[in-house]
Amino acid sequence: MAVKRFGAVVGIEENKENKVYRVVIAQYNQNADGQTDWQFSCRKMTESELFGTLTNGAQYINVSLGGSGKIEWKSGAASRFNSNKRHRPYVIISQILNNDDKIIGFKVADFDGNVKNIKAKEMIAYGYRMTKFGDTPVQNAMFVPSDEKTGKKAFYKAYPGSKLFKEKLVVNKNKYNKQAKKPDINKNKESLSKLEQIYTPEQIKQLKEGKAQGVDIKIYANPALSAEQMKWLKFGLTKGADVRCIAFPEFKLEAMQYYVCELIDGMDIKKYLNTEYNAEQIAELSLAVEEGLDISNMANPKNSASDMAEIRERLEYNIWNDMLVTKDGSWK
Repeated sequence: MAVKRFGAVVGIEENKENKVYRVVIAQYNQNADGQTDWQFSCRKMTESELFGTLTNGAQYINVSLGGSGKIEWKSGAASRFNSNKRHRPYVIISQILNNDDKIIGFKVADFDGNVKNIKAKEMIAYGYRMTKFGDTPVQNAMFVPSDEKTGKKAFYKAYPGSKLFKEKLVVNKNKYNKQAKKPDINKNKESLSKLEQIYTPEQIKQLKEGKAQGVDIKIYANPALSAEQMKWLKFGLTKGADVRCIAFPEFKLEAMQYYVCELIDGMDIKKYLNTEYNAEQIAELSLAVEEGLDISNMANPKNSASDMAEIRERLEYNIWNDMLVTKDGSWK
């Protein structure tokens, strides 16, 4: 696909003679699979130079050519770059999405012309830190804190009339993932009709407690499940989690416990579901999936948890890091 480009003003230097704009220029192309390849450079421009690029059709994410023939800020005021503040805000270059279109990070540029990828949870924590001290986290977006009443999580919102560029972090499917099954509800129902004959007293206790709590006990009424496995499946059901994909005796108890907690937290465990995984392996895979990493190489059950951690850390370094930026001679 054709290479496209846009610019972003990341800071302003003011002196008696002129304003100097610090500009990061991004060149990119999106592959057929949606992955985005980037090249970055930066330079300093006087106001007349910036104006000249705008009149020649250059596109910027936070400035444009106004109707009065002057430079106009279209997302966030120029005062957000005020040098009197303790912190100079980032400019968001893009939102980074995973295969499920969930925002997992941001590509940002700073006052010094550096561009880096930052995980979403770190950007949210950064937003809280900056606003706590009255500083502005981002120049071209608004930080919206979480709302306890609605349960809405904190996020960054584009200004009216503008939008944030989106790029996808494409990952391969986990070939070691076992297709999620569903328990045989009819067979479990038949077993329940012979309650005292088939189940142990401990299993019966879990079934009776589940029935009293209003959950569908047929999901975990498999006599081959241990009482402890039933207990954890019941716990997940009481929390509203769909535990059917793990309601099988083949799962190790510790692994089942971890999967139940993941389901309660809203994680898509079907991306790393395998009866051969232990809890430590699941923890590494879960963290990698949450960060949008490609787990296709680390997900082999033969890899120990420490092996998976080492692979995950390498993948993190390749993605959540600083980008290469070419700087011209004026950038000092």
